[in-house]
Amino acid sequence: MHISVRTLFNRVKAYTGLTPSAYLRKSRLNLAMQYIENRKYKTIKEVAYAVGITDPRYFTILFKKEFGKSPKEYL
Repeated sequence: MHISVRTLFNRVKAYTGLTPSAYLRKSRLNLAMQYIENRKYKTIKEVAYAVGITDPRYFTILFKKEFGKSPKEYL
């Protein structure tokens, strides 16, 4: 891809309505929800690490903000 960072940012924003970091965060949280529903991992900490979020507390805050329930409530 031969485009500037700014152009890439603008295209992602135009297609998704989200900034690239917000889009990535939303994608990670959706994947985490699938992992929790399918019980792929035993702990919330493992789910957080699996989707690329290294702080389980921060993961819980983001998850609750996105879905209205904490990850434990989803279990």
